[in-house]
Amino acid sequence: MKRLLFVLFATALILASCADNTPAKPSDVAAAAAVAPAAMMSSGATPAADLKTAVTAMAGLSADPVMADIMSQFTSAPVASVSPAKAALSKAVGTFLSLNAKSLSSNFSDQMTKVQTDIKNFPTSKSLSESITLSGESVGQYLKLTTATCDFSASMVTSDGAALNTSTMANFKSASGQATLKLVADSQNLPGASALKDLKVRVNAGGTESIGSKTVSGNVQPADLVIDYGESAVVAISVNSAGKGGKIVVKADVKNAATIPDPTTAFGGKDPDYSAFAPSISVSITVYSDSGATAYTNTWTDMAKLQADMTTAMAK
Repeated sequence: MKRLLFVLFATALILASCADNTPAKPSDVAAAAAVAPAAMMSSGATPAADLKTAVTAMAGLSADPVMADIMSQFTSAPVASVSPAKAALSKAVGTFLSLNAKSLSSNFSDQMTKVQTDIKNFPTSKSLSESITLSGESVGQYLKLTTATCDFSASMVTSDGAALNTSTMANFKSASGQATLKLVADSQNLPGASALKDLKVRVNAGGTESIGSKTVSGNVQPADLVIDYGESAVVAISVNSAGKGGKIVVKADVKNAATIPDPTTAFGGKDPDYSAFAPSISVSITVYSDSGATAYTNTWTDMAKLQADMTTAMAK
């Protein structure tokens, strides 16, 4: 149950929908397109009037075969386990790398083959400039990537101009990168027996990252990590779990910029210090009846409060 809820809310923080204008910088993302209750399929359920009921209804999807099929289309992204220092790039690129390529077209496979080859060659080339574009791709039986684009670039400088020494990192000097992700995802072909009646995802995400180096006792160490990222997302779910649920819309906006002079000290110990990555957030959850009337709504601007309330709501 907790894993499903985490995935639903994580989706609201890491996917992206298309913007009409190009932002001044990757982190200046446009607000994700709203999903009106009238645009969602009816749930046939009594709408949740409080957070606990809404959470319980969404948790009921964990045993639903439709949700199981959707979740099975995603594998563990190769970049998903990195520290938050790499969030700007890893979230965008990882969304694509985590897809089960067997369920997608040869067009996607060809694009990803090039990207993965270029990433493998990065220590030598010291430069990346990639773009992935999808439209109308089915991800399994029940989810469609209506539109999806990912653009990312990276560059690296070595102290001697040669390829990076990946064994010792002795000639590493600096690196920087940026990424943007825009995605619209919609459910499709949902069977009537499923508790999931509709799913729509609309988000924008983008960010930059740079890191330098310093020499300590003859060893090259990372220094001056700078990140800047922004995310805006909407996840709309129409659910009927044992007669309860409704049309549930989660909206999340996140913005963060941080500079960490000594990332080795911050993240190298047993208890990493991620305090610099505490972003400004605004997360709202609104439950509508099938007619569009608001049954419950709340907004959080404090991550600790959101986590505490979600923990309480998930408690039996």
